[in-house]
Amino acid sequence: MPRSLAWQMHVYGDATEDLPGGCERYGLAAHVFPWTDAARDAAYLVRPERYVALAFADQRKAAPGAAGERLGLRFGRAKASR
Repeated sequence: MPRSLAWQMHVYGDATEDLPGGCERYGLAAHVFPWTDAARDAAYLVRPERYVALAFADQRKAAPGAAGERLGLRFGRAKASR
């Protein structure tokens, strides 16, 4: 797991085409990890202290803008790994 004290989006499996760019627009790092049966190509919004804030079974619904606006979150400017 990346050791950053910033908001992050973790994707296990293949990231959808739109997710990394959407995360980047909001200053949210997107980290893509190998797929496992337990993760099932989901996306997880991870808080700075490494707790899962939101879990998305469908990456297409993991738009950081909608989640951030709905919950009043500001993500900052983190670097993504791909």
